[in-house]
Amino acid sequence: MARRPFRLQALLDHKRQLEEQRMLHLAECEAEWRQACEVLAMLRDAERDQLRDLEQIARASRLDVAQQRDATSYLQRLEVSMRAQGEVIADAERRVLESRDALVEILKEKRSLERLREQHVAETEREEGRREAGVVDEITSARYVRLLQGRA
Repeated sequence: MARRPFRLQALLDHKRQLEEQRMLHLAECEAEWRQACEVLAMLRDAERDQLRDLEQIARASRLDVAQQRDATSYLQRLEVSMRAQGEVIADAERRVLESRDALVEILKEKRSLERLREQHVAETEREEGRREAGVVDEITSARYVRLLQGRA
């Protein structure tokens, strides 16, 4: 006998699709965050290199006013860029957290629907068992009646 279909199957399938989309979106957000962190690391490396170069020039006593002004200006631009990149990272972190929260919410909803589906399957199996038991009882009763009629 055919099983009753799970009436929320379309919704469960939709939640599964949403889960996949959310997982992809989370991966994209995490990739953006990692890239933003790498840019900040490169800016910090550039700042460190510039400071080291300035220190070496100062030790060699070859630093003139124009070089110092240019180096200071470059360090200031790096500092502004690092602050801006820090904001980009904070924004990326916020998007990652929002995306993760959305994924967790979808997972909870999907899990609830899966539990309902499991209950549906169990109930359907119980109904089938009851029907089969009824059919077996009918067959047994009919056999018993025939057996009694054959003796009479």
